[in-house]
Amino acid sequence: SLGARTVVASAGADGLHAVTPEGTWRAVPPERLTGNPTGAGDACVAAIAAGLDTGSAWPDILRTAVALSAAAVPCPVAGEVDTAVFRRLLPRVVVEALPPGPRR
Repeated sequence: SLGARTVVASAGADGLHAVTPEGTWRAVPPERLTGNPTGAGDACVAAIAAGLDTGSAWPDILRTAVALSAAAVPCPVAGEVDTAVFRRLLPRVVVEALPPGPRR
């Protein structure tokens, strides 16, 4: 069938929501960071693309995407990521499975 099989939506500082053929998830950062959010969305998309390219499972893709995008926020320049923040956040990102929504 035609149409999107997967949808990932940003909730900004509250994380990501994903509906995929494999399941529905919410991924939430363990803490709120302050700074410059410019570039956080690009970091998120890059992490998702890299995870898809390597065949990672969706919970792992979302965990990495949330941690990487959050690690961009403390950086004053768009396009940078604080790797120490990324490593600190990655194991603490909460990814939970949600019940699937209604199908049409």
